Amino acid sequence: MKRALNILLVAVCLTLVGCRNHDNAQADYELGKQMRASGRYPEAMTCFLDAVHSDTQDHVILGRVWSNIADICQMETNYLLAYDMHIRSAECFQQAADSVHYYYALNNMAIQRALQHEKPAAYVLLAQVAAECADSAVLVKTLETRALTCLNVGEYDSAIFYVDTLQSLGNNEITGYQIKAQSFAGLNQCDSACAYARYILSHARTYGERNNGYYILTHYDQRMDTAAMRDLAIRRAGVQRFLQEQQGELAHAVEILQRDLESSSRFPWTYGVGIALLLVAGTWFVFRLRKTANQLAHHKMTAQEQLEQTCRYLSECPDICAELQWNDYDTMCRTVNVRLFGLADKLQKLNVLNENDIRLCILVFIGLSQKQMAEILLYSPKSIGRTKENTAQKLNIHGGELSEYLRQLVLK
Repeated sequence: MKRALNILLVAVCLTLVGCRNHDNAQADYELGKQMRASGRYPEAMTCFLDAVHSDTQDHVILGRVWSNIADICQMETNYLLAYDMHIRSAECFQQAADSVHYYYALNNMAIQRALQHEKPAAYVLLAQVAAECADSAVLVKTLETRALTCLNVGEYDSAIFYVDTLQSLGNNEITGYQIKAQSFAGLNQCDSACAYARYILSHARTYGERNNGYYILTHYDQRMDTAAMRDLAIRRAGVQRFLQEQQGELAHAVEILQRDLESSSRFPWTYGVGIALLLVAGTWFVFRLRKTANQLAHHKMTAQEQLEQTCRYLSECPDICAELQWNDYDTMCRTVNVRLFGLADKLQKLNVLNENDIRLCILVFIGLSQKQMAEILLYSPKSIGRTKENTAQKLNIHGGELSEYLRQLVLK
């Protein structure tokens, strides 16, 4: 009876602690949003990081926190860091089984890839959303993302087409008009660019939107007289002064984030030791269970059999890119190392292959056809054959022996 009461007391305490952590995270998140809306970005970043470190298990809140952090990084033009933060956001929404916000996060990841002029990576993410998501609001957002992607890689006609499609669905957000203005400017259609720039200025909500409108009018309005041009220059100078001040605040906020990410530990050392001990004990326990199960079944799978089973699974996987985390090279290598006996590490240590060669070797080892490899690597089937030959030459082997060479390398 006494033992049962003790267990009940511990359960109640843990529940109260969990509720307290959730409340703290929620409060920090809401305060962070207020700070961000008022332009106090360093304070907002501090609040968001406090929410992250609150030990809450509410993954929806954590997903929103990481998304806000990513937005600040994007405003500061640190697109690589913004992409990493959106990955964390997507992982949280996935853990919370919140598919709608998960696909919004994938859209945001695609935007960061587009801002880095990585068109293939952006399109892979958008294709995943289109194939898996049925939510109409998310699909509308995907159209906007496609338009932004086309704009950032210089495909201005396609950008205008996607915005037209977006607006035909009733979406009249100012972002679409900005995309059109910049696209017509890129096509050197000055009258259309200036018409949309004037619309932006009459509906602008932020200094960034005003700055875009002023920039296009300054450079493309050939009918403006001297007095109007002088007035426009004065207005734009005021906007740019504000944006420079804002950029300083954003840079400070991102610096706070980077210091936090580079910190050696986010928990007190006693928590770290406790977590490490639990992980070691849990690993040992799982290992013993698996070993016992194998002994009882009188069967132990050989390394060759494990590799064949894994390759068979990957070759039949409906979305091998998602399975191998294909869009992020470092994450993909870690996934491949776990699944395929350190293949990526072994290829990197040869010091003769570049990233594209290593990606090709992984697909060859799995056993995909040239057509499948061409779709994943965004090559033509003929290019795959030539690339295999070039990779084999770097390894001092014949092209036809590449698959066997890789198998021997893995089983060493």
